[in-house]
Amino acid sequence: MTEQKERPGPTPTIMSTTIEVKGDDVIEEEEIQDVSSVEMEDHPSDMIIVLAERKRVGVPQRSSAPTIEERLAILQQVKSRIKTMIAEDIPLFTMEGIRDVHEQVQKCMAQGGKGDILVKGLDGIMVRFQLHIGQTYDWADYISVNPVIEYVPMQHLISEKWVKHRDPELAFCNLVIYHRVKLLEKERRVVAEARHAGKPKEEVGRDVDNCLHEWVSSEQCKQLQNLDVLRKDASQIKKIVAFACGSITHCDDRSKGRSCYQHGLIKTLREILTRARQEDVSLTREQRDEQIQCFIQDPAYTDIDREILQDDYGIATIIENPEGFLEVDDSTLVLSFSPNVPVRQIVVDIAKPAAMIWDRIWDEDKDVEV
Repeated sequence: MTEQKERPGPTPTIMSTTIEVKGDDVIEEEEIQDVSSVEMEDHPSDMIIVLAERKRVGVPQRSSAPTIEERLAILQQVKSRIKTMIAEDIPLFTMEGIRDVHEQVQKCMAQGGKGDILVKGLDGIMVRFQLHIGQTYDWADYISVNPVIEYVPMQHLISEKWVKHRDPELAFCNLVIYHRVKLLEKERRVVAEARHAGKPKEEVGRDVDNCLHEWVSSEQCKQLQNLDVLRKDASQIKKIVAFACGSITHCDDRSKGRSCYQHGLIKTLREILTRARQEDVSLTREQRDEQIQCFIQDPAYTDIDREILQDDYGIATIIENPEGFLEVDDSTLVLSFSPNVPVRQIVVDIAKPAAMIWDRIWDEDKDVEV
């Protein structure tokens, strides 16, 4: 799985590698293959993202890098602002803010992958990100192929641990735009093949069959089937949205098995809730027959994942970031497994879901205070 560990880190990201640079070397569009039409089978270790060019709107640009004292002063301003927002019950993430950024990204992509994206910081000041799909870089043979919306957890915004590395332009920004990049074969001016070939679909399908059979036969699955709370709340749940379940195409047996079990859990939950709704005499026939929608979001999903999980097994519909968050409402059961984006922070800010299921959270920042 690529979405790992809901905790602050040097640079929170839903991908595996993050690079912050400003230098670039733009190759003329006619010199390279159209990256928007390239068929790419992703693997988590091929996922690298680069921070887009950015600038706070209406704020004079600094002539030099801030000193550590200036960085700490900015951090105190961020802490003060977040403390005020918490006291006044103002959410750090909003459905409207995420949707607005998503729509701006879609508009830029429809216009050739270039344009400005405005993101409102927690201090009310806009940050302008420059999206440029097809951009290359002078520090490595990479080309940008897709935009990525990143989410910065509160702990990262207020932690002194990373103050030396935080970009002052982004001090108040908890939605950040990155470019996803791919290795570029400069001699041919085309996007290189993925470095890690996945397993054939037939082999993945056999592995999934075995894992799902193990899950259904497991003691954990039997305990889940006997949970009264699920049947009790079934009438309130019309949708399941899961984050960070991971790709089932992993070559690593441990990761592959974990991902298969988590998708098996989604399938079982849907079956339990559907059966409970059908047995609920207090519901109308239309309500009892209403289908429970299932959506899963993880950047690690491949075409084979889509074919097996979505088309063959019908476990869930795979959607892209940030569509999973935009689907969450008060009739949603949310599942989140070891993400490295602050799923819980986002969800409780933007909606009041019917229920949430998540794994154990690593508490590494007990010393972080607002």
